[in-house]
Amino acid sequence: MVIGKNAWAALSAVMVLGGGLLVMVRPGLAADDDEKKAKEGVLKIAKALEENKKDVATKEAGQMVKNLKDSKGEPLDLAELAMNVMKLREDGGFGFGAKPGKNPKTDGIEDKLKELVDKELTKEELAAQYDDLAAMGYAIAAVSHVAQAKGMPTDVDVKKRDPKKFTKDEWTKWSEGLSKEGLALAELAKSKKATSGEIQAAAKKLSDTCTNCHKTFDPRD
Repeated sequence: MVIGKNAWAALSAVMVLGGGLLVMVRPGLAADDDEKKAKEGVLKIAKALEENKKDVATKEAGQMVKNLKDSKGEPLDLAELAMNVMKLREDGGFGFGAKPGKNPKTDGIEDKLKELVDKELTKEELAAQYDDLAAMGYAIAAVSHVAQAKGMPTDVDVKKRDPKKFTKDEWTKWSEGLSKEGLALAELAKSKKATSGEIQAAAKKLSDTCTNCHKTFDPRD
């Protein structure tokens, strides 16, 4: 079973409108061509994962890290660019769903994940969101593939915060965990048989993985 066309169309439309990709948006670069290229790469990886072509997804992520350059020929900061898909639609992220949500201040993958953790969807909401939840899960897993391909961050300031936890083993655990939990949420939603409780439980695991990874490896904290 393939998720609805509208779910992927929503992600593809963002590339036409411009924007960034999962956690940190650089001011003034919402329509930057470099970010558009990175966004296209994330979407391609997400589709490969949805088609259960994990080898293709890994290869695409590796090529993305190796080949993607900015307009000056310099390597792009893919950790930042890939992460921006999680931001609000109005900030250049993918947003959640085929159409903009009623509240632009919460219309983003990151905010949707928090919402799922905080409150179970009603049966009606769940039925209407299965495809979009699946697309969201694959997008998160795709971002993880880019992060894994790039490798553990080497920011010195991050190392100073907790050097005991800033290890390759920890990086592998959390970055691979992000992919695993993203795919778990996606597959649950794609089946269209999951209950609201099951979706919430999967969202919580995914959220906890994100939080634990950021605590150690995200220099913004």
